[in-house]
Amino acid sequence: MADPQLSQLLHDKYALTETAETGTTATSTLLSASNTWGTTVREVEVFNEPVADGASEHIAQIAQSLSWLQDQAVFNVEDCGVTDSGTLYVLREPAQGQPLRSLIDGRVTWGSPFPIQEAANLVGPVAEAVDKYIANGRAGFLGRSINTDTLLVQPAGVFPPVKVALVGPTAAGNSVSDSVLRRQFADVVAELTGQPVDEALLEQTGSATEYLKTLINPTPAPQPQEWDTTQMPQQHFPDTDPGMPAVQYDDYQQPAPAKKKKPVWPWVAAGVLLLAGAGAGGYWYWQNTSTEPWGDTEAEIAQAFPDVVSDEEGGRGFDNLTCRTAEAEGDAQSKIRCASPDAGISITKFENAQARDAVIPASDKVERFGNDNCEFSSTQLEDQDLPAYFVAPEGDKANYLLLVNGKNADKMRAQLPLC
Repeated sequence: MADPQLSQLLHDKYALTETAETGTTATSTLLSASNTWGTTVREVEVFNEPVADGASEHIAQIAQSLSWLQDQAVFNVEDCGVTDSGTLYVLREPAQGQPLRSLIDGRVTWGSPFPIQEAANLVGPVAEAVDKYIANGRAGFLGRSINTDTLLVQPAGVFPPVKVALVGPTAAGNSVSDSVLRRQFADVVAELTGQPVDEALLEQTGSATEYLKTLINPTPAPQPQEWDTTQMPQQHFPDTDPGMPAVQYDDYQQPAPAKKKKPVWPWVAAGVLLLAGAGAGGYWYWQNTSTEPWGDTEAEIAQAFPDVVSDEEGGRGFDNLTCRTAEAEGDAQSKIRCASPDAGISITKFENAQARDAVIPASDKVERFGNDNCEFSSTQLEDQDLPAYFVAPEGDKANYLLLVNGKNADKMRAQLPLC
């Protein structure tokens, strides 16, 4: 049961009338507070010790700046203040999920720690949140949070897959430095992968995100230049007459490199390439909140499918999927992939309809959809771990091919706003 004064404050300021204790920490009590109908629920943390004299004004300033710290990978702080009895309270989104440690312990039991790619899928958004809080001078708000006990794994299909709990100011103040917070994040990655922290890399990189991405794609050490002497002109000096002028090769031209044969792109290979990254081990769904204009060729795709693709690279498109440039293979000219952890849409542009149709497997199970404005056909890819469908528009978009994959791909392909 909450303190009567606190209950009154929650009622008067936030219209939260029902409170119940849900847990404790070494320095605070955690409460669940909801409105009368249970439609609004918040977590309230009340600290045991009173704040220092004069701290109320500083806490009020903190409360005014909380909107700058909103992040998808955090159970966000919505407000904070001081009760009439002088104790700090923090109001935030209700935390839910299982501790990341339980997931790690399960993998350790089976002797299979997370590969770095899979670890990044889990905590990539957390790295971005760490960097955001550091950039805003609030590293201390995560000082209790970046560890495998307070990072909470979300239910399947929820993005981001791991979120940060116990975020916000504390009664004792927050004194965690930027470097210490980055080290805490590196320790989490080390626990996930079973590998020690790369101390040199941690010191070299300037952010949690950079540290994680460099672990995935380490910069190769520079290799000594090797010269192909067989392709270079040879100059000879006759032994019998050292004074003879050197032979000149003024008209020497470097041999043209041998032409590479254009690779064949059968439909099976196309399916594999388009689906690359669609599984649980893919890194394509680690979202970055920054956006930038599309390149010229990708902009054509975005203009052709404005209700599917985001306005800018890195933005959110259909069904809140994050859209980014993808590598075009074979006869394709350009490609954009919009994805989340459990679903994705790839849109590939070809030179013409014939090049597009050559990628689609022959099938007697082609389905057709459409209305008076447009039509498209759909063909399912067989033998995939997750359902996947080619979607081929007709008419003026017949040079585009979409690939929809994910557990709800059958429903998603029919809902695509193509017309």
